Amino acid sequence: MMDVPPVEATRGPSRIAPDVAAGFAALLLGIGIGRFAFPPLIPVLALHHWFSASAADFLASINLVGYIGGACLAGRLGHARPVEPWVKASMVAVILSYGLCAWPWPFVWFAIWRLAAGVAAGLLMVLAIPTVLARVPMDRRGLASGLIFTGIGAGEVLAGAAVPILAEQSVAAAWWGMAALALVATVAVWPYWHPRPNALADVTLARHERMHLHGRMPRLLATYGLAAIAFAPFSLYWVDFLARGLDLGTVRAGHFWSLFGLAAIGGPLLAGLCAARWPIRWTLLVWYLLTAATALLPLRASAAWALIAATLMLGGFGPAITSLSSGRILELMPPAAQKRAWGLMTAVFSMAYAGSAALMSWIFARTGSYALPFDLAWAALALATVLIAV
Repeated sequence: MMDVPPVEATRGPSRIAPDVAAGFAALLLGIGIGRFAFPPLIPVLALHHWFSASAADFLASINLVGYIGGACLAGRLGHARPVEPWVKASMVAVILSYGLCAWPWPFVWFAIWRLAAGVAAGLLMVLAIPTVLARVPMDRRGLASGLIFTGIGAGEVLAGAAVPILAEQSVAAAWWGMAALALVATVAVWPYWHPRPNALADVTLARHERMHLHGRMPRLLATYGLAAIAFAPFSLYWVDFLARGLDLGTVRAGHFWSLFGLAAIGGPLLAGLCAARWPIRWTLLVWYLLTAATALLPLRASAAWALIAATLMLGGFGPAITSLSSGRILELMPPAAQKRAWGLMTAVFSMAYAGSAALMSWIFARTGSYALPFDLAWAALALATVLIAV
């Protein structure tokens, strides 16, 4: 059963471009800018004495709290009414969260807008992506999902390149630059997000159809949480591990981090191409297997090829698994339950990531070693692989 009119299901490959563009822009705005354009601003705020480094870091934590809250809220909003107005409101919130922070207001002002940006990111992830993918023909969803999820890495790369350049002019220029980028992306896809004729039918169906976590859904939920646990130490400590743990220095470690970011763009695209040819479940299994094998490399081989392979695989892991898992949700869940299921998945991933990051930081602070966090990450990946396989 599809939650789109029959004409939508018969569109050819050339007709899915608007859907891909809308989903790409939603993730570029919500995750790439709303969440991950702020970390490059943290040292800028500290150096220009707007806030202390710890206060700026706390703003990033507030953003994560908002993201979890937005993901939880989005599942219910998707059932209660058409999603398009909420998607548009979230896009505007991201723009305002940067444009209205270009002056050194009190800390609470920034906290409010970092929270708002996080909530908007959660809404865009949970409401926009299932809506877009449901409008794509089944045989094109794997590829479409891969293309859409490149928006996360694209936003990270754009923000990482633009913020330092803009900050040389002023702190305000950096804030306004991100707001302008968000505005351009919003204007480009704004006409797409108008309520569809079948919106009322979807709402009526949602009132009578509940999400039942049965079959393979609990396993997918567990593997997604384990993926977050595994991803946390590598996203937190990869640069530090290369720079200090392997004595490569900050410059070479920075090059590897750029490669890590590029992999975040290529990872979901490659996963989407694979999912277009093979079942998503088996693509997920292979991806977990390869990542688990690669995660063993950093502490056991320091040759250039091993570090490059690990950087590429680990950098692309998070967005690729997210892309494949979103497609798997559409296979496992009835239409009216998809947004709520994806909201639950997103919230679980975020909470597992936050918990893992806190645990790994505690372990590292007391041991000063990367071994245990990386080994725990590998164990989480191995367990996730088993759950997918059985």
